[in-house]
Amino acid sequence: MIATLADAGLVLLWLFSEIIGAGLSFTDMLLITALAGVFEYLYHIWLLRDHDPVKKQQA
Repeated sequence: MIATLADAGLVLLWLFSEIIGAGLSFTDMLLITALAGVFEYLYHIWLLRDHDPVKKQQA
């Protein structure tokens, strides 16, 4: 769900940049998308790691 919202946010970023006339190039959008993907990957690794609060919730 969060990843879907983040992707929708990227579309809105592109839309707003087009409305104000800034216009993001393909390279800009590719860079933003790649950085968002790396962030999502690291965030999910952080969520899935074994640490005490998660272990207590699962018990």
